[in-house]
Amino acid sequence: MNTSTMQARRKNLSPEARRAQLLDCAQTLFAQKGYAVTTIGDVMAMAGVSKGGFYHHFASKEALLAALAEQVAQHAMGTIVPILEDPWLDPFTRLNRILRQLRMHKSETAVEIGKSFDAVFQPGNVVLFDRVRRAVTATIAPALSRVIAEGVEEKVFDVADPESCVEIMLQINAAAYDAVSAAMAERDRGENGPAFDRLYRMIQMQGIAIDRLLGLPDDSLTWIEPGTLERLLYLDDREPSAQ
Repeated sequence: MNTSTMQARRKNLSPEARRAQLLDCAQTLFAQKGYAVTTIGDVMAMAGVSKGGFYHHFASKEALLAALAEQVAQHAMGTIVPILEDPWLDPFTRLNRILRQLRMHKSETAVEIGKSFDAVFQPGNVVLFDRVRRAVTATIAPALSRVIAEGVEEKVFDVADPESCVEIMLQINAAAYDAVSAAMAERDRGENGPAFDRLYRMIQMQGIAIDRLLGLPDDSLTWIEPGTLERLLYLDDREPSAQ
């Protein structure tokens, strides 16, 4: 338990600080024990709060995970602000760099954050996955919509409705849910089989679909890079799949 958490247990906190503390404790526990094993009681004990104190902020463990996803998305959003504000970038370069930065952020936080969200890809957890996806989408989608709208104005993208385009892009991304689940199951069995390679191919096809949605030639945007999935799935000891 870190010093800030111990200090927080010994004093009253503002509602905002207490909510942040609960998220910090949940993130630590989810990463250490896994989401499925961690209980609300575990989070309460680590934070030093009562049941009423917990439920004042979160209605359920699922709500806690969704809030954590939103927090992670907000942090990721902070990393793309310099790209959004760079006046020298054209819309295509801006979008490509944003997508690359979001991939880098996922890769850099995979071990620290990623295991907290493994549970959303377990069989039967589609509702939980959708809740996390919506929390992330609410944070990231407006920025992507602005970039695409800028590209439409400059005739870089051929899109009738940028907001709908982004929603479809994110839905395409979410379509890999079953493939991700299968790759994670394969990883957990210690296997090096076809599920991972199928996931890589599927994400490559998603990139082509996004290009066409934006009115771009195939393979214009960089949607996935060698090694990215290995890092996200904690498989750095595997050789990257060929593209």
